[in-house]
Amino acid sequence: MKYRIIEKRSIGLYIQYGDRMDKKILAAIIVAVAVIAVAAAAVLLTQGGEKDPKPLLKGALEVYGNADNNWTVDGKDADFVQSIVDGKTQWDKGANPYADADHDGRITSADVTQIKALGKDTATSVWIKDGVGTEMSVKCKPQRIYAFQVQNAELATIMGYGDKIVAGGPPIQYYEPYLFPNNPNDVQYFSGDYERFSELNLDLYLVFESYRVYTNYL
Repeated sequence: MKYRIIEKRSIGLYIQYGDRMDKKILAAIIVAVAVIAVAAAAVLLTQGGEKDPKPLLKGALEVYGNADNNWTVDGKDADFVQSIVDGKTQWDKGANPYADADHDGRITSADVTQIKALGKDTATSVWIKDGVGTEMSVKCKPQRIYAFQVQNAELATIMGYGDKIVAGGPPIQYYEPYLFPNNPNDVQYFSGDYERFSELNLDLYLVFESYRVYTNYL
């Protein structure tokens, strides 16, 4: 029987974050500051011998502070927002939504301060948009992470947080020697036990959005 796909939702990484898991929040990245530093290296490639690297992904890094809509948060973003604060540039919220680094609906000197902190890796929290479009503030530099799947653990390791994984889904145990050989934690492997989650005092819970394919039979 023939069929055609009429809608497909791709898998999107997100995170559940909470203080002792009392409040669950969804996020798109392990820690936005880490993504700021790593995303550019991970998705940029020099093509055709050109000096300037080309982004392999479309869109922008969905981190509030990325005022110029590229894949990094740096001094250029701070300068751009400062020009808005000084009245030299008019803020177009639709075109540059991430210029509002503290996500308070206004452009002020506080946004410039936050952007500089993100660039220097000294920010304590950051506003982001997750894989399903939810906007939220998350802590930087998580210390206790649960990774649901091998890919989640792999991403944490790439970002430099493999040694912060304290628990994960059972399949990850077979890859532990390769994913985080220097992890000092006695990593627990389980899934679906929410009481156990709460006892771990997690900072981040890495999972995936569900993948669904809708079909219309012909």
